[in-house]
Amino acid sequence: MGASDFLTILTIGVAVWTVIPKKEKRFYLLFFTKIEVAVMIFGMFFLHCLLGFDWIEDNWLPSLDFFRIPGGLPANKWAYLIALILIVYPFLKVFYGYFPKSNKDELIEYYQFLLNEKEFDLLIECIQDYHLEYIYSYLKGYSKIREKSNMDIVLKRSTASDEEYSRLIYNKKVGIGALVYNQILKKGSLIRDTSSKYPIVFSKVISGMESRKVADKDFVYNYLEVLIKSLNPELIEELKRLDDSLDSIKERLENIELPIMSALFTYKDSAIQNHPWMPVGEYVIKSLKYDKLQIDFLKRDHDDDLEEETWSYPIRSGVVFFDYMVRESIYNNWGYHMWMFYFRSFIPLLLDVSPKENYPEIGGETPKFSHFFIKDIFHRMFGWIELDIELGEPSEDASGVDESSQHFPLSEHKNSESLGGTDPGGVDQVREFNINHTIRCLGQCFYSIFQASEDQIPRKLKLNLLERMVQFYCDYSLNDTNPACLEAVRVLNQFFLNPKEVDSETLLITPEYCSLLEDVWDSFDKDPFTFHGHNSVLEKFEQEVLIPLGIIENK
Repeated sequence: MGASDFLTILTIGVAVWTVIPKKEKRFYLLFFTKIEVAVMIFGMFFLHCLLGFDWIEDNWLPSLDFFRIPGGLPANKWAYLIALILIVYPFLKVFYGYFPKSNKDELIEYYQFLLNEKEFDLLIECIQDYHLEYIYSYLKGYSKIREKSNMDIVLKRSTASDEEYSRLIYNKKVGIGALVYNQILKKGSLIRDTSSKYPIVFSKVISGMESRKVADKDFVYNYLEVLIKSLNPELIEELKRLDDSLDSIKERLENIELPIMSALFTYKDSAIQNHPWMPVGEYVIKSLKYDKLQIDFLKRDHDDDLEEETWSYPIRSGVVFFDYMVRESIYNNWGYHMWMFYFRSFIPLLLDVSPKENYPEIGGETPKFSHFFIKDIFHRMFGWIELDIELGEPSEDASGVDESSQHFPLSEHKNSESLGGTDPGGVDQVREFNINHTIRCLGQCFYSIFQASEDQIPRKLKLNLLERMVQFYCDYSLNDTNPACLEAVRVLNQFFLNPKEVDSETLLITPEYCSLLEDVWDSFDKDPFTFHGHNSVLEKFEQEVLIPLGIIENK
């Protein structure tokens, strides 16, 4: 192939360039500095001169012989070499190179133009192809830089943290990635318009948030709100995979990919700071109030064959999301309840949509789908207690209970929301914290169903759920080697005396509740305890719960 052939290719390339849309042409030009563009234009002119060098010399300017070097390359060979460079260099720069630092402002301006023009697909494609990995690297690197003290910030003193940050963004690709993240990708309008179509792009960004410092509550709120509203298929698929097992998210990652859930709950500080419960919880509450399709479904007769259809409504994905969010906190000993208390809002709303019917005559625990979800929520909270008990069990080589662990009564933490991200301390204390707040949440949820009329929720469901709590109390009373069991029994005792306000010293019991508890105790299977000589457990429940409530008389 000669230089003239390359010229033909270049000519075709220039023709193709003229038909490329202006916005894409502007993007490709950002790979080159102004000097590079000038050199390539001059190269094209010089190439034409070289191709006509021999003819011009022979017919017009014999003096051009001055530029010939004895033994050097002839003009057509130089033309061949320059044509080759003009074809290969732009190709390599676009496909294997990167944007020069000098073009960073123009690059951000271009992305802002795409955003304003709502060219979201092109914008996300550019970010995914050229910046996503470096945004991730930027966030991970920034997470590890020590935060400056308030005094250093006020006095604007340069510290080692500033030097580390300068070194981090000195890398051209990471530095540009930081600009794209902070000035483009964080914009709420972009997140709301694109995260449902590109959820993995945004989950990759969140996965780089390893510390409280780089967490972004607004970013996560906009992202999750869109996913839960649209019932995003990727999110639903991950929740289905998690719902098949009681393993932690980290354990499940060994066998399956969970890019969204793992991004949200891999790192404690950012997970707490990002408030992932807020967009999901708020939208589920709205859907229970205003989503007519969901409300109509919840009023339908419960049918096992239709349970898969529940994934078509926000309540199912919201409940599973909360379940695994709290379970992950328990698995990792985070000492934070991840706002499990949203469940206390779900239960009354499910009761409100439950149609009023003669449920004793209909029979069964869950005649309607609203009752199915009430039972499901309670069983998931039961699972949190069981998980804490399981993880709190001393290892076989443990010499005994850690006497140094301090129990803290619920009365010291009457306002769970104000506790926020407080870390109770050691592992045993974290278990106590989890158990305390789970039982508090259970108490408030139980109070809602205790007070609900029996034409809203079957009495049988109330009795079976309450019986599970009595079973916990008796079973855990037998295990005095597990600190988590001791704490569970202590707080369950407070629960039975006052389910609505577990930590209150004032009893707020109602006749409806006492009637339920009396029926539960009458039908409770006491034989396993009496058979094994554990009558003291039954007597303890009577002395500490039933007698103070006036359900039975003191013997």
